[in-house]
Amino acid sequence: MIVEVSDSTLEKDRKIKAPLYAKANIPEYWIINIPDKQVECYTNPKNGKYQNQLICSGTQIIKYNELDLPFAVSDIFILNDTVE
Repeated sequence: MIVEVSDSTLEKDRKIKAPLYAKANIPEYWIINIPDKQVECYTNPKNGKYQNQLICSGTQIIKYNELDLPFAVSDIFILNDTVE
């Protein structure tokens, strides 16, 4: 699994890094999308592309497929909200 924290590099992470990781058969790639307060989850790499994409936000529950550690997407952004 690879996790990118993206603010100014969001398009690069989606259009350049995602295909590279899919070609390398990284089973799961997440982008922590700071501007939109979302987590973009890419899974099931095949022929250089991720076959599945899930965008989660707010109180939606997300978990890494290999571990049983669910958490709410909003938990990622809680520290950022208190600093602003």
